[in-house]
Amino acid sequence: MKKIKIRGLLMIVGAFLLLLTPAMAVAEDGNGGDTTTTDNTAQNQAQSSDTDKNSSQQQKTDEEKAKTDAEHSGSLFLAELKAKVQQHTVQEKAKNCQAAKHGLETKLNQIQKNGSAFETKIDSFFQKGLDYQKNHNVSPANFDQLVSTANDAQAKAKASVDALKSLNVNIDCTTDTVAQNVATFRAATSQAKTDLLAYKAAVKAVLKSLISAGGEQ
Repeated sequence: MKKIKIRGLLMIVGAFLLLLTPAMAVAEDGNGGDTTTTDNTAQNQAQSSDTDKNSSQQQKTDEEKAKTDAEHSGSLFLAELKAKVQQHTVQEKAKNCQAAKHGLETKLNQIQKNGSAFETKIDSFFQKGLDYQKNHNVSPANFDQLVSTANDAQAKAKASVDALKSLNVNIDCTTDTVAQNVATFRAATSQAKTDLLAYKAAVKAVLKSLISAGGEQ
């Protein structure tokens, strides 16, 4: 009876072990699957990190390219704008020049004529004074010095007036030298005016000395 109980117990244990074997196999397979999944997850994460890095680098490259393209386009736009402004300025200058051309040429011609006429008038008074001194035998004090000063002033005034008369008063609005030419004419006019006034003062001093000497006689 006892042997039968032992034999029955062994059979129960054996059956139990048989039942446990598939479950253990499944558990082992399940553990192995988890390891494989973990490895795949790590690999996927590494690949995702590389992808993000490449994407970031590409984005930075695209940003730099966009910036460079924008700078280049901006430079082209600025150059085009400057060219338009310059062309407009040139056209405006030519237009203004044409509008002022006739009046300015007339004025410059008149300045030349006035300078020459003023010089001739002073020459006439100077010569009359010299003739008067010679014909009336008048000898004012320091007369020779006064005449020498007047002669020097006459020579200087003549040079300035001749320089003014030599300038071309015809204005060519197609050139870019109009402003320079007008400025040169203006400077020459100023110099001629200064020298003519100095000549006038010197001749006036000669005439005054003759009047004084004549009155004394």
